[in-house]
Amino acid sequence: MKSIRVLLYTLLLSITANAQSVDQLFSSGLDKHNSNNFAGAISDFSIAISLKPDFAVLYYCRGQSYAEIENYPKAIADFTRAIEINPLNTSAYLKRAEVYFKTNSSLQAVNDLNELLKIDPFDARAYFLRGKARSKMYDFTRAIADFNRVLELDSTQRKALLHRALAKLEQSDFGGAIVDMEVLLDEEPNNSELHYYLGIANIRAGKINQGCYHLTAAKNLGDSRANLMIRDRCAFYESED
Repeated sequence: MKSIRVLLYTLLLSITANAQSVDQLFSSGLDKHNSNNFAGAISDFSIAISLKPDFAVLYYCRGQSYAEIENYPKAIADFTRAIEINPLNTSAYLKRAEVYFKTNSSLQAVNDLNELLKIDPFDARAYFLRGKARSKMYDFTRAIADFNRVLELDSTQRKALLHRALAKLEQSDFGGAIVDMEVLLDEEPNNSELHYYLGIANIRAGKINQGCYHLTAAKNLGDSRANLMIRDRCAFYESED
């Protein structure tokens, strides 16, 4: 009987030591990740996983470290394992979708974001990334719907407004694109990218003078892309400067 008690006590000590060790490795891994020591973070998370292989957050964190060093296959594998352990892990769905997006696997990204939004239909980040992925797939109508949803959830999301404008431009909704970009330009009057796209939108809408004005502004602000459009479309435009 005494030997059984000793065995149980020893087992309990071992479990407690492992738990402490996992916590320490997890904390150390986070510190290393946040210090951009991704190889060190991966090592700590891997040891912790060997001690506690059913801890979803360890796979999630290691996946982020793999993603930072652009080891995307291993990142995807870790995010997948985190989801297998905890199917409600919206963060893992989002991060795996980001990796799919970066590797031009837009359909897989959309599929992941669809699953995420079933769990949390109010995640503005998911709608934004899904809009970008759909734009990559030339599905501009649904991309615009996603950017609209982002703006409904967070009206200050300027990136969503820009991407909605670009999607409208691709759909030949020049008026809508111009309205969105002019809102942004009021806030950032020296944004060369906004001037460039406003130049394109206005010229395509037949507003040559306005288009050439914005293209010239983009050029003066250092956007070399404007040069070709100015040469082809603005031969007779004279800047007020």
